[in-house]
Amino acid sequence: MTKHSISAIISGLFVVSSVWAGPVSGDQSSEISKTVWAVAKLNGDRPEESHTRKIAFSSPQEFKLQIDCDYYKGRYQVEGDALRISTLTKVASDCDAESKNDALFLNALLVVERYELVNNGLKFLTSDGALVASLDPTSTFDVPSSQSKASKKHGKHQKAQKIQTAKTGKKGKKSKAMGKASATKTGVAKSSAAKKTSPKQGKQHKPK
Repeated sequence: MTKHSISAIISGLFVVSSVWAGPVSGDQSSEISKTVWAVAKLNGDRPEESHTRKIAFSSPQEFKLQIDCDYYKGRYQVEGDALRISTLTKVASDCDAESKNDALFLNALLVVERYELVNNGLKFLTSDGALVASLDPTSTFDVPSSQSKASKKHGKHQKAQKIQTAKTGKKGKKSKAMGKASATKTGVAKSSAAKKTSPKQGKQHKPK
């Protein structure tokens, strides 16, 4: 998904906010804020296990959202069983590589107009009752600092530098050891040569 498409979706949510501004009841909004929800089905399909889509509503009418390694915050509005996501802002990314974010759930939030609590699950519905997404209770999540990605990269860079320094140090020690060994061999060779030539030189200079 491109950055342009994400921006278009977020802009659409701001438009929805200006069009629909119904009153909000704290008691009603608390019904969905008691649980953290994970998408079990989206547009009738179960998401792949590798994809994470979680949303946590809180009071007063704020929510946080995790889609894979990207994190968002926003506001929502509730009146009776009516539910609208009014604003959405990307606040952090915990991706080591390029974002794997997809637009499916963000697009789904654009058309949600009602919610329904059934058994222990939550359903997002359109105004005519069509099912957009089914959500189940899940574990809580925290929004990382916006600097987390940069910190990770910095940490990896420092680790790489340490590894490189260690390798260089080992090479230096090895070269130094080889140099000492070479010098020792050279000294032994010279000593042996001197011993061999000394008797001959003594005989040549012996007085008659």
